[in-house]
Amino acid sequence: MPIENERKFVLKDDGDLERRLAERPGVTKSFLRQAYLDVSGMRIRRLWSQRRETLQKVRYSWSDGPFHWDVDFFKADDNRTYFTQAEVEMPEEQTEPPPLPASLAGYLLATAPAGDPRFASKRLADQAHAEKLLADIKSKGRIE
Repeated sequence: MPIENERKFVLKDDGDLERRLAERPGVTKSFLRQAYLDVSGMRIRRLWSQRRETLQKVRYSWSDGPFHWDVDFFKADDNRTYFTQAEVEMPEEQTEPPPLPASLAGYLLATAPAGDPRFASKRLADQAHAEKLLADIKSKGRIE
């Protein structure tokens, strides 16, 4: 089983980034809806009603040499983007992330510390958490 070796980047969303990514050749678009559970011993048919956090996101993906890039636009129920994050999957032996692709470089707000749980999708499914995190990054100009 491969070991996940990824880095995350918080991006500012100007309202146009998603359209620009959708128009790029070689970029695929996916709509993801995920739920996180905190229960045991439940039957499958009852799991959806037991979900804790639910997230909707639109993901744009592409490969660039040995790297795989995803840009996730976390969506509120009204389809508004409340958090945007890029993620690069790197070869197992690589410790430093590559530079952001030129198409994303101008949108970088901050690079998330490796393994920081505040940037996991499960945490970002909590819209209040994600919006506070984004506001803190914007006001401080960095991740603390």
